Amino acid sequence: MKLIEDWRKWPRFYSTWAFGSIATIQTSAAFLSEKILASHVALLPADVTWAGLISSATAFLAISGAVGRLIDQNGAPLDPKEPP
Repeated sequence: MKLIEDWRKWPRFYSTWAFGSIATIQTSAAFLSEKILASHVALLPADVTWAGLISSATAFLAISGAVGRLIDQNGAPLDPKEPP
């Protein structure tokens, strides 16, 4: 793993947004009552609750954010022969 060349571009990276979203979702979920967390989500199968949905969204963002850390997010061109 190497440091990025221009650290001032960190707000543009997906991983920053993913990890920030985790903090926001978990902080918001802390203010929900147990009754709300145990209730079912409309338009989804009957066994999906809000607590399960929040856990699934957090897991997805954590995994994709970790993968985003490993990928070069500087917006380099896809064709290596093309100048940046």
